[in-house]
Amino acid sequence: MVAEIAGTNKNCMPGYRQMLDFFLPLALISISQSLTYPLVAMVATRGPEGAFNIAALAQGSSFASLIFAITTGMITAGMVFVRTIEGYRRYTELNFFFTVAVVTLHLFCCIPMVGHLIFGTLMGLPPRLESLTYTAFVLVIPMSLIFNWRNPYMVILFNEKQTARAYIATLARISLTILFSFIFANIGLVGLYWAAFCLATPIIAELFVLRHYARPYISRLPSRKEKLISLKDMMFFSLSFSIGSVLISFSGYLIGAFAARAPMPETMLPVYYAALGLASPVCFGAARIQALVIAFAQERGRNTRLMIFTCASGAILGLIPLLFLLPYLNGWYYVSLQKLPPEHLVHIKRTALFLLLVPLTVALRAYAEGWAAFYRKPVSVISGQGVYLGAVVVVAFFTLQNGFAGNIIGPIGLTIGNICAMISILLALNIETRGDFPAPKSTTAYAGE
Repeated sequence: MVAEIAGTNKNCMPGYRQMLDFFLPLALISISQSLTYPLVAMVATRGPEGAFNIAALAQGSSFASLIFAITTGMITAGMVFVRTIEGYRRYTELNFFFTVAVVTLHLFCCIPMVGHLIFGTLMGLPPRLESLTYTAFVLVIPMSLIFNWRNPYMVILFNEKQTARAYIATLARISLTILFSFIFANIGLVGLYWAAFCLATPIIAELFVLRHYARPYISRLPSRKEKLISLKDMMFFSLSFSIGSVLISFSGYLIGAFAARAPMPETMLPVYYAALGLASPVCFGAARIQALVIAFAQERGRNTRLMIFTCASGAILGLIPLLFLLPYLNGWYYVSLQKLPPEHLVHIKRTALFLLLVPLTVALRAYAEGWAAFYRKPVSVISGQGVYLGAVVVVAFFTLQNGFAGNIIGPIGLTIGNICAMISILLALNIETRGDFPAPKSTTAYAGE
């Protein structure tokens, strides 16, 4: 029943404290994970190639993340389908196939000819940086493997609403990354190889902590002798959400292309990306609203408390980057750390203010995606993400033609794109479910519809 998938009593509406206890660790996981790459930068940059190592690690990891995006829908699929021991086994089966597919694709891209096509021909990197980026891309293969191994344990903890324990595992990973980075930088173990080691090894610790916490809940999963959902259907469901992640990532490249053609790109592009560097982590946290909806959705229609919590959390997350506009703090972060000229702070302030609504609109889009997952309507998500990409392109083109600065094009495009995606998904859900989200016929881990 729906109360089963939500994990709550159908006669008891979830309270804001319950939602906060579930959501806050998830948001912290997403926000804190973005700290790992800056931490290992101190190891990479002290190598023989200096700053080239940082660029290479960033480029190699970014392309690896694009491959890994194939599996981003697996957490959502697990939260919907892993409710019994049979559903868990079917899920681990699919996770194994996805792991093999991702690693195989990664290895294929490591073939020298293919690697040169990607990094040299398509990305246009100069020979020296191309070689380093290729090396970094090869070195992060273990990360793709270990990231996928975590999925079943994270799903179990999320479904049991033990997100605080999942955050403890992530905190252990970040702590080890900090420890390794400082030790290696001080004893001379520096360069790309040791930077990759500092990134990958702590993930193994995170994996074992997650496994330790999840095992008791796995052993208590009930068994039901019903028809399991097929691997094909579960794969389609997962890929529906993965495609959305790829489209959203691709929109970032499109915005950059439009902004580069706007007035003063040499000034506005660094300003935009510097401000986005603070907004992106909180947006990742806001996207966790999707998991919140799946976990706390109620049997009868939409839970108004979920919408209120979504709006409140998105608004609060949007305020966090504004803290770095405070006197002294803005100079320390943007001028001292990001190396922007002091006269660019006025553009930074304007960009940060335009980015204020982006986390809120990300939360609203994630809210709609959560309902689509809850009612097993993945096509609604694909259509919504298509609308998102189209809206971003249209808005970026319109603002460029009307003389908007490059640092403003991105925030406006992201805000409107998210709103359009949310509206599109909710409208599609209303059409598909013929009304105000009536309860589906089956919400167990089996294909009963």
